[in-house]
Amino acid sequence: MKNSFKFILFVLIFICGCPSHKNNDWNDIVVEKQNETIEKPVEKPVENHNTKLLILHNKQRELKGRTGLELHKNLIAYAQNHAEWMAKKNNLKHSDIDVLMGEWHTAGENIAWNQEDEEEVTTAWMNSSGHRANILNRSFSKVGFGVAAAKDGSLYWCTVFAD
Repeated sequence: MKNSFKFILFVLIFICGCPSHKNNDWNDIVVEKQNETIEKPVEKPVENHNTKLLILHNKQRELKGRTGLELHKNLIAYAQNHAEWMAKKNNLKHSDIDVLMGEWHTAGENIAWNQEDEEEVTTAWMNSSGHRANILNRSFSKVGFGVAAAKDGSLYWCTVFAD
């Protein structure tokens, strides 16, 4: 059941992508998990995810002749807070990135659920036209990443891009 749900979710995200604008009803994907009996929480250490994701994203940008992204502490904090919110709520949903428009001219967000590591989530995003467009967007120069584990151990990922 979990694998078929993951496949359906991946197909939905692949088809819809994650546009670089205000959250609309058509691009909200809400995951409501059934209550599961878990004997003990699974802790997945996620260290240096910002560095690993930055390297992977910049490699993709370099392949397409784009300049590299730079980490920005405010975007890191924003992405991490949203990843933690999604993990706590078991809810894969975009944030309202319009709140970033006071500091930035453009912003975009990629989210994902249940990929095991940085390589897997980057591959999933690059296989989705909307997510790939955010990663390769020439307007974006700054980035922040967040990842958080839900009680069941599944990971929620968030990337926030800005100019």
